[in-house]
Amino acid sequence: MPTAAAISAALTMRGKVIFIVTMLLTLSFFVFFLGYLQAEAMNGVRAYVRGEGLWAKSQKDAVMSLYRYTVDAKPADYEAFKQHLLIPLGDRQARQALQQSPPDVVKAYDGFLKGGNHPQDITSLINVFRLFHNVSYMKQAIAIWTEADLIITELFRLGAEVDARIQQGDINRTDLIRRLEVINSQLHALETEFSQVLSEGARWIKWVTTLTMGCLMLLLVLGSVYLVRRFIAQLYDTELRLRRSERRYLSLYESGMLGIVEWELSGRILDANTAALELLGYSKDQLTAKTFNWAELTPANFQEQDEQAIEQILKNGYCVPYSKELLHKGGRRVPVMVGGAMLEGSQDRGLAFVLDQTSQRAVEDQLRLSATVLEGSRDGILIASRAGVVLSLNQSYLSMTGYSEDDVKGRFARLFSPDTPDLMRQVMMKAILEQGHWQGDTEIKLADDSMLPVRLSMTAVYDNQHNMTHFVAIFTDISQRKAQERLLHAMALHDPLTGLANRSLFEDRLGHAIARAKRNNSQCAVLFIDLDKFKPINDQFGHHAGDELLLQVADRLRLEMRENDSIVRLGGDEFVVIVEAAEDKLSVRNVAEKILQRLDRPYELSCGPVHITCSMGIGMYPVDGTDTASLTRSADSAMYLAKSVPGSYYRFYSPLAAK
Repeated sequence: MPTAAAISAALTMRGKVIFIVTMLLTLSFFVFFLGYLQAEAMNGVRAYVRGEGLWAKSQKDAVMSLYRYTVDAKPADYEAFKQHLLIPLGDRQARQALQQSPPDVVKAYDGFLKGGNHPQDITSLINVFRLFHNVSYMKQAIAIWTEADLIITELFRLGAEVDARIQQGDINRTDLIRRLEVINSQLHALETEFSQVLSEGARWIKWVTTLTMGCLMLLLVLGSVYLVRRFIAQLYDTELRLRRSERRYLSLYESGMLGIVEWELSGRILDANTAALELLGYSKDQLTAKTFNWAELTPANFQEQDEQAIEQILKNGYCVPYSKELLHKGGRRVPVMVGGAMLEGSQDRGLAFVLDQTSQRAVEDQLRLSATVLEGSRDGILIASRAGVVLSLNQSYLSMTGYSEDDVKGRFARLFSPDTPDLMRQVMMKAILEQGHWQGDTEIKLADDSMLPVRLSMTAVYDNQHNMTHFVAIFTDISQRKAQERLLHAMALHDPLTGLANRSLFEDRLGHAIARAKRNNSQCAVLFIDLDKFKPINDQFGHHAGDELLLQVADRLRLEMRENDSIVRLGGDEFVVIVEAAEDKLSVRNVAEKILQRLDRPYELSCGPVHITCSMGIGMYPVDGTDTASLTRSADSAMYLAKSVPGSYYRFYSPLAAK
């Protein structure tokens, strides 16, 4: 809710007077409404008191009629008894209708009418019930009323019982009269209590409404005094503000910081301060001689903007500031920001401010050029604060990473992959802080959680005091280069025909296998395999058939190898299998026999089916060698021994090996 000061500042003097009068009228209306509400409530209480009197009289008359009927047994007395009870029953109908949710006003009106209430009082009865039914006094009165209705029901039943006994000739008048007296006594007590509660409720309503009206009247008086004092104070403050405004205007006019021009709708310049004259290259004498016009100072392509600004001023009293150019006396164009307003009380004279934008235009041109370079680069570029929060980025970065601008802007820059060592991050930050630049290869995480290798170039941005304020990060996609490097590395370590590890990788893998066996106190084995009579196939069917055969041999070896084992093609028709975690010679023998059985099957080549055999030599670590060289020599020697012995397909190097 706005404060009184804010409201006073927003309203004109006329508006403030209207506000005060409106507030006084509103408070007066509330006082009148409370008076009306009090009168209506008191009238309703009076109607309830009158209704209670009618109710009590009808109840007493009903009791007397039933008493006479009990004594004299005249049917007319019984009819009178029932007729008298119509008033309490009507009031009960009204009460029950008003206690419904929602209240049935029509049925309540009919019930009060049956209860003998005056038609002009019934509306007040209904309103008081609905307005005050949750007030303690009214709740207590309704509870008494409800209890009395229950006793009226008992009275009605007693009347029916008296009538039935009289009709049967079996009547005990003493007992019936005693019961009638008890009911009459109960009803009399409830009537008295009901009247007391209504009286207390009436006093409460009068007290509450009187207190409320008193508070409102006090508020009205205090509010009036306060607002009048505020109004007088505002008048005084307005006068002070006008004086200060005049002083501020003169200070601004003479300061030279902003060009100020007084003009006519015709375009004639009536006055200008020193800043405006220096901006345009004119002197005060030339202005006094009225030798130049606003239209003459405006290039043709900006005159339409001036006309639109004049239309705004005539319509709204001011125009929205806009950029344009003015012609300097020397002929050059001066970029400016212009805004204008009509002088108070004038129809054709106004003021305009003129702000030189030459420096700002140069900055904007530089920024536009930088933005063009930023967006035109194929590399991803981020501009971040010293703390690393991204302030700007180009489209290439979004295309490269798959992120949206909302995912990146305003968040910490993602410069490295999560697995980048802390040492590399520290080296980068040290280079940025000390040298202002860092460059290196890294990986960044993309939106799909994959990693992209990039060349990252970081450059610091400094302020005039050479304090680092920002940094620029340039990401160059080097995934193709990395893929080429991986391909070259793979080609250097793998056989180009079969894709198996080659001789260069063989020693490395065997060395690792020996190291693991030594560390785990286990064994490993090297199986040298040489294809028998491979050269005749090459000579007979050509090198193409030989290549087909080598590929199929490699595939069959892969089928027999476990996950941790390695297959190597040393060259030509020589293959090596490194078996890790070998339990004993028997387990290695089983592996060897499976390999030989699979390789011994016919091969389907494009030239037709062929069948070859092979020879295998086996060396076991640590029995046949404890390093790569000795173990390789042992396996190679065993292979040549197997070749030289007819019928021997494989042989362990150890003399104790099974044949």
